[in-house]
Amino acid sequence: MIKILHKIYSRWILLIRGNRLITYFLFGFAPKNYIYKQYWDWTTLEMKKSLKKIYKHNSNILDMGTGPYAILAIYAKNVLDCSKVTGADFCKELIENAMQYKNTEYIQLIHTDLFEKISDHYDIILFNAPYIDEVFGKNLGILNSELTKRRWSGGIKGIQTIERFLSESKNHLTSEGIIILGVNNFYVDNKLMEEIIKNKGFFILNRYSNKLTKACAYVLKIGDNHDSL
Repeated sequence: MIKILHKIYSRWILLIRGNRLITYFLFGFAPKNYIYKQYWDWTTLEMKKSLKKIYKHNSNILDMGTGPYAILAIYAKNVLDCSKVTGADFCKELIENAMQYKNTEYIQLIHTDLFEKISDHYDIILFNAPYIDEVFGKNLGILNSELTKRRWSGGIKGIQTIERFLSESKNHLTSEGIIILGVNNFYVDNKLMEEIIKNKGFFILNRYSNKLTKACAYVLKIGDNHDSL
């Protein structure tokens, strides 16, 4: 039953997240070459909200998992006018697709397995993480191809890639650097996320979430201070 309901939901939601006019209104960019279905997801919106509140024009930003349209990277560069923006993705075909757009000509795009080919330090690192549990994703019919597995599977419980990202990101943040981590709490419970964040040596500055969609953006900093933005 849940698989059938998810299929119905997915078809309906594409009318919104695959709409060029809506995407342009939200992000100031909507490519005509629409290959990979949706331009963005609910988590992207929460990450955009948090980025808009904390960015500075001289920010050096990394959008990890930038996707086939580099939506957040383009938004940071073209709309927020951040000085230096890099987009990175584990899937080579997604990076190649993003490279064809004029909007990415002032953005560095890198094909890399998380920080494998990243050497710089950043003021803000964005990561709309793959957070879908392998088994659950297969049962829902989400992880039905090699590409969807690479894009959205977070491993067992959906947290393995997130844990690895948090461990590696520490070496690529400036002294006051901030992480904006996108997760949907329908797939990974908030309490589990808070435990992982604490265990990896970060504290939560702020948390932006949508009660209806369960989408969430965790704004993180290294340390154990519990002050909020």
